Amino acid sequence: MRPKHSAGMRALVMAAALICSVLVAPSGVIRVGDADDGPSDTTDGKAAKLALRSYVIANHGRLEFLLETTWKDKVAQPPDDLPPTITFTPHRGSAWEVLITALWSPDGRDWSKQRRAVREMVLDSAARALPEAVETEAKLQEISGDGLFGYLTYPLTDKGLVATEPEPGDYRYICQGSIGVRELLVVVTVLFQDKEDAVRDAVVGLLASAKQRT
Repeated sequence: MRPKHSAGMRALVMAAALICSVLVAPSGVIRVGDADDGPSDTTDGKAAKLALRSYVIANHGRLEFLLETTWKDKVAQPPDDLPPTITFTPHRGSAWEVLITALWSPDGRDWSKQRRAVREMVLDSAARALPEAVETEAKLQEISGDGLFGYLTYPLTDKGLVATEPEPGDYRYICQGSIGVRELLVVVTVLFQDKEDAVRDAVVGLLASAKQRT
């Protein structure tokens, strides 16, 4: 069952999903395996072990990420040929959730070179979310790497949860983004309860490591 959200956060999540309405076609994604890639430092100074996880994209090879081995993943395939979504969650608890959907354009464009279009999509989605957020402006972080380019917003705060303590499954903060990885447009939503949580930084590293393998 999907985690519950306040009315405001549901609006933010729906706004993030609007990015997917651009001219793209659905992908078929499944997880196919892990590969150990050694330890990496985390923000608390402890070493985090990373793994290479690979997801098959129908007719578009594989989408690969480096992420912490403790992260759990699940792939959901909705009906009516809608794009499947990869969901990452903590090994224990429900302090955060990361949703990633991989799409592509029917014209076969290289999304890593569509910098203006990707930026506009992220800003448009954030603008739709701002009425339900404490913040009045969405700030973007640029993410780039070998064959990829995109943006992730800094956290937006749900107005409905400012004065209340989030219950398990509720999220006070949201970050939204899109990353062009060669032919794939990777749309991401990060939901979390604690603004100081290192999950956003981990997601930036995950996205910067993304590769499309044919």
